[in-house]
Amino acid sequence: MGSTANVTEQPVHTVSIARPIAVMIDEVSFGDYRRYCAQSGKPCPEQPWSGESRPAVNVSWNDANDYARWLSHATGQIYRLPSEAEWEYLARAGSKGDYWSDAPLNVGQARFIADASSPPSTPAEDSLVVAANNWSIKHVAGNVREWVTDSWFDSYAGAPADGSARTGAGSLRVVRGGSYRDTLPKLRSAAREKLEATTRDAVTGIRLVRELMP
Repeated sequence: MGSTANVTEQPVHTVSIARPIAVMIDEVSFGDYRRYCAQSGKPCPEQPWSGESRPAVNVSWNDANDYARWLSHATGQIYRLPSEAEWEYLARAGSKGDYWSDAPLNVGQARFIADASSPPSTPAEDSLVVAANNWSIKHVAGNVREWVTDSWFDSYAGAPADGSARTGAGSLRVVRGGSYRDTLPKLRSAAREKLEATTRDAVTGIRLVRELMP
C-alpha cells in the first residue's frame, strides 16, 4: 500500500486484509440513492445532470454512511464504506504499478481529463462501456472519487496492517480514485485526498463493501 510519489502516501507498507468482503462493481447510482431517499424520507440531493444511471453525487461522508446503514437494514446484510486499505487493495486488483492497468490509463479505461483541450465531461452512465480492472471492478480510477471510512492522516506512519480503518480526531476524511474532472496523476491507485466530512460536491460519490462470513 502507498507509493513514493507523495509524502502523504508513505511509507509504502504491507497490509494483510483480515476479513473477507464483497464490493460493488459500480459506484452507487442516483437511481439507487433516490430509492433510499424515498424509503427513508430523506431529502434527495440535486444532481448536476439528468438520468438515474450515473453515480450519485452531492453526498457527504455522513450521507454515505447513512445510506450504508439503510441498505444494511433493508437487506439484512452488513454494508459499509471500505477502509482506505481495503479500497486500495480492491483498486489495485493485484497490480503493482501506478495504475490498475500497470500502464497509464486511457479513455477506454477511465473517465478523466485526458486532454486539456477537451470539453468538460460528466461521469459515465452504467451502460457506458468502460473497462473494469482485473477483478471486474469499474471506475476505481476516475468517474467520481469515493469516500472511505478513514480519518485523514498526513502519512501512513502508525497505520494498521490488518486493513482496518484508521480513525482519529478532526473532521477530515479520505477520498480515493480521482474524478472525471481530474487529470491522470490523481487516478493513481495510491493517490489520496482529504475532504471535510460534510462536503457535498459534484465529483464525490459512494462505493460500498459488504462483509462476508469468514
